[in-house]
Amino acid sequence: MVITDDTIRPSCPFNGEARAYRLEDRWQDPLSGNCEQELVVFDRNGDGKVERGEHYVMGSGYRPDGSIANDAAFFGAARHAWRANGNRVLGIGSNPSSANMLTLGCSAKKERNSGKAPDNRTVCLNGIRVELVEQRANGDIAVRISTGETRIAENIRWCADSIVLPPLQGKDGRSLTVLAGKRLLMEQVAHTYTDGLARGGEGCAYFAPATRFTISSGATVKLEANSELRLRTAASSM
Repeated sequence: MVITDDTIRPSCPFNGEARAYRLEDRWQDPLSGNCEQELVVFDRNGDGKVERGEHYVMGSGYRPDGSIANDAAFFGAARHAWRANGNRVLGIGSNPSSANMLTLGCSAKKERNSGKAPDNRTVCLNGIRVELVEQRANGDIAVRISTGETRIAENIRWCADSIVLPPLQGKDGRSLTVLAGKRLLMEQVAHTYTDGLARGGEGCAYFAPATRFTISSGATVKLEANSELRLRTAASSM
């Protein structure tokens, strides 16, 4: 996300004026990104630190299609729901992903465990797929849970301290397959103190190590025709 210099008034939920955020599909990061229901933090005072008190409420902003949403999304929005006619699948290549989440316990300004246990800084990919199959009239839902889903069918961007691919056995016999014409992009996580990303990259700063992708012993990766595995820095993508 980018926090722009545009203002929206009145802005939900506090009926005041707020700086608008901006989202674009190309910035999606299902493994370590933020979401609209989080208090996103950024370096407001420019001291090179991202601290708890420097948070931002995602209340009003521009959606990826350019429309303005002024709906206090921080408290939850209808578009976040898991629906049979909308986002209905969790898997290796979806957003959100079926992979585990990173954790980092902190006080207001300091990491409590220096990234060590019980914190988790490694994302372990898996072949679990959860699909909402049917929404029934009485409110019940039918869900299908399966394993062996290791195929990436959409362009996706992954960022994390460490991403590990175990020796999964997908339906095609591979641990990870990027389907024909699709792109798997891995890059370093960055943040901006102003609207630097919107202006082409100035103001961008890295707050995490370069993404490390480990293919475990026995794991196999297949790139189908015209697919792509791309590695790049965050700043070069803006």
